[in-house]
Amino acid sequence: MAIDPTDVQAFRLAVGRIGRRLRLLYLDSDGQAISPLELTLLVRLRQDGTLSPGVVARAERVTSQAVAIALRRLTERGLVTRTPDTADRRRVVVKVTPQGRAYLRLRDEAMTGPLADALAEALTPQERDQLPTVVDLLERVAAAL
Repeated sequence: MAIDPTDVQAFRLAVGRIGRRLRLLYLDSDGQAISPLELTLLVRLRQDGTLSPGVVARAERVTSQAVAIALRRLTERGLVTRTPDTADRRRVVVKVTPQGRAYLRLRDEAMTGPLADALAEALTPQERDQLPTVVDLLERVAAAL
């Protein structure tokens, strides 16, 4: 069964609007500028651990050059470290520093209240009970893109 293009467009716009508003909350909560790609890489490294820049680029579907620039900025801020790969000294791997984890923890805490308030205001209790299912569906769509 084909999906109505109007529904696809509405879904795209709604998800995009939510994403932009969440990034604004996340990025502006302490006035420190961090690009969306830098934030994405930092979260990816926190989630997946030590990775090579190439693996990160492929996972996020961005160019190696864009990842290199973002990782350089994150390294300069002390949020990630770059070290030689123990298995292949010619390669470099990156990981989140304690300072990077603290930065993400503060951002997560700054978002929790406003997001919880928005969910409570916009959704009925029955709709909020469906959030785990909605999250699963969104994760599946993200993985399929």
